[in-house]
Amino acid sequence: MFAVHRILATCLLVLFAMSSLAANELRLGRSDQPSELTDRAEAVLRVAYQRLGVTPRFEPYPLRRSLALAAKGELDGDTMRVAELAHEIPSLVRVAVPVVSLSVVAYGHDSCPNQISWAQLLAKRLVHERGVLVLERRTRQVAVLNSSGNDDALRMVSEGLADYAVGVGVELDAARERHPRYLLCRVSTPVEEVPLYHYLHKRHRGLAARLTGVLEDMQRKGELAISPAP
Repeated sequence: MFAVHRILATCLLVLFAMSSLAANELRLGRSDQPSELTDRAEAVLRVAYQRLGVTPRFEPYPLRRSLALAAKGELDGDTMRVAELAHEIPSLVRVAVPVVSLSVVAYGHDSCPNQISWAQLLAKRLVHERGVLVLERRTRQVAVLNSSGNDDALRMVSEGLADYAVGVGVELDAARERHPRYLLCRVSTPVEEVPLYHYLHKRHRGLAARLTGVLEDMQRKGELAISPAP
């Protein structure tokens, strides 16, 4: 009986994939939080998919849920993730050209150095938004405060609950502008610059190859703005 259920589930997934592609529409997960970086990646992918005659539909989910749904094939893919994910989740295929690049920045209180390394940050009390893979991977060997968002992370630093908040530059900077009363400083130099890649479920492996060709062409023509955000 269990084997029959598995066969039926597999058939349903195949039928879903066929109907999705037949309609030339893809369901892609994206962050459910306001994110300029995700908006940039989405804009790039809309152009690229349009050139293939495919319509992407971006659906907002919490970051971890978006990834889980894409990995199970309940979504067709995920808007952007770090490169190493391709080696860890075999059901997802990485599109080889990065769609956007991010800068990891740090905010502290009192006075901030011009530059700070991950090694130095890991010796401090850190906070970052929950679910951002690049941050979770860099800080997994230490205890870190998880926040519901960048605004909350900056509040924790302002109140002395953490020494530094780390996050995606354009997003953490935007949160800082929303809270001018917080006594915070920004480390001048980004902690790290990270390219992010689009992922598709493995049933779309052929589409991923075609999309790679389109993005490579856009890159040659200077149509990809993948330089790190400030």
